[in-house]
Amino acid sequence: MLHSAAATTAAAMINLVAVLVSIVVVLLPTIYLILTRKKGSYSKLPPGWSGWPLIGETLSLLMSCPATSMGNFMELRISRFGKIFSTNILGGQAIMSADPELNRFVLRNEMKLFESYWPQHLLKLFGEKNIGIQTGTDVHKQFRSIVVGAFLTASRLQTSFLDDAHEVAKQLITSWKDGSVVSIVDAAKKFLFDVIVKNALSMESGEAETEKLRIEFTKYRRGASSIPMNFPGSQYNRALKAKENIIRIILHVLEERLRTGEDAERNDFIGWLIKNSSLMHEQISELIKGIVSASEDTTSTLISLAIYFLESCPKAIEQLREEHLQAVGSKTQEGPSKLTWDGYKRLEFTQCVINETLRLGNVARFLIKKATTSVQFKGYEIPRGCRVFTHMTAVHLDPHLFEDPQVFNPWRWLSTSGMIKTNNFMAFGGGPRLCPGAEHARLQTAIFLHHLILNYNWKSAEQDKPVANPKVQFRKGLLVNVRSASSSTN
Repeated sequence: MLHSAAATTAAAMINLVAVLVSIVVVLLPTIYLILTRKKGSYSKLPPGWSGWPLIGETLSLLMSCPATSMGNFMELRISRFGKIFSTNILGGQAIMSADPELNRFVLRNEMKLFESYWPQHLLKLFGEKNIGIQTGTDVHKQFRSIVVGAFLTASRLQTSFLDDAHEVAKQLITSWKDGSVVSIVDAAKKFLFDVIVKNALSMESGEAETEKLRIEFTKYRRGASSIPMNFPGSQYNRALKAKENIIRIILHVLEERLRTGEDAERNDFIGWLIKNSSLMHEQISELIKGIVSASEDTTSTLISLAIYFLESCPKAIEQLREEHLQAVGSKTQEGPSKLTWDGYKRLEFTQCVINETLRLGNVARFLIKKATTSVQFKGYEIPRGCRVFTHMTAVHLDPHLFEDPQVFNPWRWLSTSGMIKTNNFMAFGGGPRLCPGAEHARLQTAIFLHHLILNYNWKSAEQDKPVANPKVQFRKGLLVNVRSASSSTN
């Protein structure tokens, strides 16, 4: 108890000091930036300001802001320097890009002119064998081909993922009592976790080992956005221990499969990897850990943001409800029949809602790449080793690219000929690292919304707006009061 209290106190003091330092460090450079402009020593670099020694403008970039804004850091510097500017982030030269052309150029040329960049504390936490971390062309292609070709295949999405998502969502959402208050964030995370671990490891919802793994993943995720100080009791330290426990649990499943020979009886990812891949056991465990973490974390944020935006747009809810009722077709005594894959592919307005949620909510606000060679672009030089922040949020909220960008308007994605496509929409990244789980995220979001809108209306129980620092989150878990909808169905 004493050690726990001491660790908690130490962590609280660190957070307090960080806040105080942030206030002092952020305000002074901002005032100075308004009054003057400092040119870099490299004339070909984009204009900008390098901030304070060592820390540069890191704290300014990471200050909390509404998720539906690009934040004061970007707004002030874009107005001063333009859409491409130089800065100092994480102790090194960096270029911020709110320019869609530069962003596309960087993403398309990854593994040629650029590579992914990760801070050391995240490399240690995620693991260098993580598919999102791999920088080598051949290694990344191998891991990506396994994920896309064996796990997130079209056939699995149309069968296992679709069926399991229906089962889990129905069981979860219809268990809510009329008039009860639920946390959408917690519900979305549970839904996604249960679906992904069932398909990856054949672990069933509610089982002791499943709940144990869920707890470890919760600790693991929290460490990614915590202060990276590794001492007993810190969130980062707990996350590192959780990582070891996650690997241990997955390895145990793998070893039990090998011992009992149950692979042929289970249609899951770990079974496929055992039979068909040449990966070492540790690589298999790291791969599954990365897939579960990425699937649960980002898609649960997408679902939560969609429900948050929809509450203030009743017209969109009604159109969604009509679309989903039409998509399920025939009715039974228990209500509309289950949404099939063909029905899902007809959910055009649902995809518009998902697009608009991603554009306005910005689950992934920016990506960090590092130049592997000196690059020229629009008269500027990007030196070798310089990091480039492709800021998708700034592009998605650019009034020159999207009319009334601060307004949630799913209809902006519709035209008389169908859904509008634009290369200025980069919610899933681009190039060789285009998110392999994009269709999976859309499917899971659509299924969750399907069961929600056909069963309930909802209203916020507490004010809780999404914030970014830079991870997007609802600080109170997005609590809503649910009421049975008139078109309720099982």
